[in-house]
Amino acid sequence: MVRAAAFFSGIAQFERDLISERVRSGLSAAKALGKSLAVRSAST
Repeated sequence: MVRAAAFFSGIAQFERDLISERVRSGLSAAKALGKSLAVRSAST
């Protein structure tokens, strides 16, 4: 059972890395197009 947990943990880490790479790529593409990347503040 420990091996299965380690296996799925490795897959989850790989998936997180892919997501991070896609986000960085998207942000750099948006920045290249001149989009504003500022986080909007929550209005209260």
